[in-house]
Amino acid sequence: MENKELYFAEQFVLHTNRNIFLTGKAGTGKTTFLKEVLKKSKKNTVVVAPTGVAAINAGGVTIHSMFQLPTTSFIPTSDYINPDFFTNVTDLAKIQKLRKEKRKVLQELELLVIDEISMVRADLLDAVDLTLRRVRKSGLAFGGVQVLAIGDLFQLAPVVREHTWNTLSNFYKSPFFFHALAWQRSDALSIELLQVYRQSDQNFIDILNRIRNGVKSDDDLDVLNKQWDSIIDNEMITLTTHNKTANKINEDQLSKLDTPEITLEAKVTGRFFESSFPTQEKIVLKVGAQVMFIRNHPEGLYFNGKLGKLVGKTDDLLKVKLADEDKTIMVDKEEWKNTSFELNDTTKEIETKELGTFTQYPLRLAWAVTVHKSQGLTFDSLQLDLENSFAAGQLYVALSRCRSLEGLKLLTKLKSANVIVDNRILEFYNAISVDDTFNDQLEMAKINYANHQLRDTFIFNKYLDNIIEWQKYIVEKVDGEKGMDFLVFVKGLKTSFSTIINTAAKFQSQLTTMFIENDTVQVSDRAESAIRYFTDEINAKVILPIESHIDRYKSESDLRKHLKQLIYLLDDIWYLMNSLYNIKYLGNDVYKDEIKHKPSATVEFSKNKNFIKGDTFAHTLELFRSGKTIAQIAEIRMFSKGTIETHMLRHVKNKEVAVKELMKKQRYEKVLRYILNNKDKPLSELVNGSDLDIQYIEVRWIKAELELLNLEG
Repeated sequence: MENKELYFAEQFVLHTNRNIFLTGKAGTGKTTFLKEVLKKSKKNTVVVAPTGVAAINAGGVTIHSMFQLPTTSFIPTSDYINPDFFTNVTDLAKIQKLRKEKRKVLQELELLVIDEISMVRADLLDAVDLTLRRVRKSGLAFGGVQVLAIGDLFQLAPVVREHTWNTLSNFYKSPFFFHALAWQRSDALSIELLQVYRQSDQNFIDILNRIRNGVKSDDDLDVLNKQWDSIIDNEMITLTTHNKTANKINEDQLSKLDTPEITLEAKVTGRFFESSFPTQEKIVLKVGAQVMFIRNHPEGLYFNGKLGKLVGKTDDLLKVKLADEDKTIMVDKEEWKNTSFELNDTTKEIETKELGTFTQYPLRLAWAVTVHKSQGLTFDSLQLDLENSFAAGQLYVALSRCRSLEGLKLLTKLKSANVIVDNRILEFYNAISVDDTFNDQLEMAKINYANHQLRDTFIFNKYLDNIIEWQKYIVEKVDGEKGMDFLVFVKGLKTSFSTIINTAAKFQSQLTTMFIENDTVQVSDRAESAIRYFTDEINAKVILPIESHIDRYKSESDLRKHLKQLIYLLDDIWYLMNSLYNIKYLGNDVYKDEIKHKPSATVEFSKNKNFIKGDTFAHTLELFRSGKTIAQIAEIRMFSKGTIETHMLRHVKNKEVAVKELMKKQRYEKVLRYILNNKDKPLSELVNGSDLDIQYIEVRWIKAELELLNLEG
């Protein structure tokens, strides 16, 4: 096993519900791990980070926006403390404005990834925990959601002001995330990545390790100080501790160039807050300027932290000569996306939705950069100005940016006072050992996860919430005698479903007892019997009454919106029925008979990844083939026009419908020609950069068809 820590980290994330803290020194592959595990995971996942820039780089959102948390600090009790600075347990629920769509995402969430966890304060993590427990109606830590926390505590620390900590210290041993009350009761597993990929010189790696751990070694300082040279080399990048110093170095060096200024303006579309901009909105360069790339090129032309020199500009391309290489490349603008997470009502999967884009050249001036902004970067050579090193871990972060000791230059000599570490972090890391029991723990965690998934399938509370939502709709939107009739009906439905939920809760308790006895055969047999019982009950007491109600009122046009709400509810109930019939336990199907209850042809319902019966997409295609337009299909099926258009996209991809059938010939040819002439433009630019008033769905239809032609061509 080449890297057993990486292997076990991946296995625990993909196949268990254990909470994981993944840590490791600089250059051990934490960022690469996150990207790879997100590709492989089939869990409903949300990625968050403590800052806007970190969230954009991780492909996620900020913690505060995801959970609608106030900017005040959180107190994990109901104690009254100055509300200008603190929010307690009682007030948090009043302050949070969680929309219905956001609540759905949190209810279906399976894996929460928190990147840059070192910057997350303990009280913020407890506020996340409280939110998830309340929304999911669960007493488990984080509401039963698996948490993957990634970061290195020896690098960026949480920010906490003295007056805030004076109060928080009454509740927390330290501001670090691992002292959050939720984390301490979450049975989390810490895995430290040990293999360093950034450096290969073992002597340099050992020195970095000792500095990371706060070891003040005169021998190490002597080795490092041999790299001292007070003469500034303007061909190297300077790492310094303060923004003001870095900015002055960059401005001074730029002013020395006698070439004309080149101003590069970013293009911002949709919603993209300035605090999340990954680089400057306006970049001023000159030919001859030293620049640094701030992201990885998809084809490996450059990487985050690669240095170069601007040698020219042609049209929309920058000409950059790469440092330490006899190579010049053309650099185009890159696009960063601001996204949100939404639940797809059809598939019940959490998907990302693009809110806005930031398009700019992936460069910044690079005669100097702060240690803070160098986080995650790798340099072949650099010079350090750390005379004013003032924060724990700052020296380690700066030194570990360099690939080798030979590429390192010190502008000021290092002293033992520069080696600073927080003892609370040391104490925590000392408890993380190279664990030889990972394999045993993994097997047990897989069984526990299977038990957890089985038990959770019989938790029906969120479906009751949907009935309650429908009841609210009736009270607010349906008047008169019919409104009273509907209210009586929904109250009866709510009572019936509540009884089913209470019975299911008793069965969950029985399952818990059987799990302790570890009799997997008995668990499977009892679960199969439970599936028969609950599907019969739900069909008789929920589905049939709803279908009868729809049939009774479907001809009354003024009740179309009311019936649409009811079909959404029924759609969710059929999703529950499908979930029960398709339960797997330890990799095996639990229900082995023919499916007894299936939706009638007139009722639509959702389908999950493995469900193909009563296909809602097929019904759309059937209506389209009968001559109905997209607008007519949407009206008939009580869906939005956008939903039907998305159905048609699926049929285009499956070669069941040609785009020419969906668009008028002249319109199709114009849009097709425009797309072919702008092949390299991202979707947002294609839509916004044309006077054809192009719709997103039109571009997606045509691009899907072109991809099919390329595959076949």
